Amino acid sequence: MNGILLVDKPSGMSSFDVVKKIKKKFNEKTGHSGILDRFACGLMIIGIGKATKFLSFFENGYKIYQARLVFGYETDTLDISGKVLYKKEYFPSLDEIHNSIKQNFIGKIEQIVPIYSNVKVNGKRLYKYAIANESITLPKRTISISNIEILNYQKNMLEIRVVCSKGTYIRALSRDIARSLNAFATVSYLERLYIYPFSIKAAINLSCISENHIIPIEKVKYITKIDTLEVINGFSN
Repeated sequence: MNGILLVDKPSGMSSFDVVKKIKKKFNEKTGHSGILDRFACGLMIIGIGKATKFLSFFENGYKIYQARLVFGYETDTLDISGKVLYKKEYFPSLDEIHNSIKQNFIGKIEQIVPIYSNVKVNGKRLYKYAIANESITLPKRTISISNIEILNYQKNMLEIRVVCSKGTYIRALSRDIARSLNAFATVSYLERLYIYPFSIKAAINLSCISENHIIPIEKVKYITKIDTLEVINGFSN
């Protein structure tokens, strides 16, 4: 049994648990094309059997996320599951937010990786430093953001849709947008809507997954033969 599954991960379940459940169901080698935070929901691409070797293609493609940011405080995890570190009841105007996004967060930017993440430093995952309350210099990554669309802004809640490259942390983006405005913000909702070339609309609820939902490896091979320029053009448009 070789192919990929498009799974709609529910909030509250880790990406590892999703992979583990599918591996148990099909009794095959299983992997994924990118972690989603436990509190987040949305599209995951799961590789089964020999199709796992194609997962890097999807991991390297562009992603689309929808997020809700709450201004007024920042947590250690940068989402609502964490402990509040900073408070400031300053809520920037819509114009201020729009201008900051346009000036500072479109194109190639440097992003400091959140300490609550799976990135390894000196052979140890960052979140383990956080749990042990050990200090560590957080690494920086160069990422690309093609577009940030403001969907709604009411009171202290901002909803955005982000088109971005591999390695982008929306939690860190929330932190940085708020701090650029002399404010604090935390992500209260995060959903991955798209992993090139698949939409969340094609994903299946984890409880409903069956063999019939597996995209066969022959189709996966065809998809991954698409010229890399199409991926680049899709990201830049």
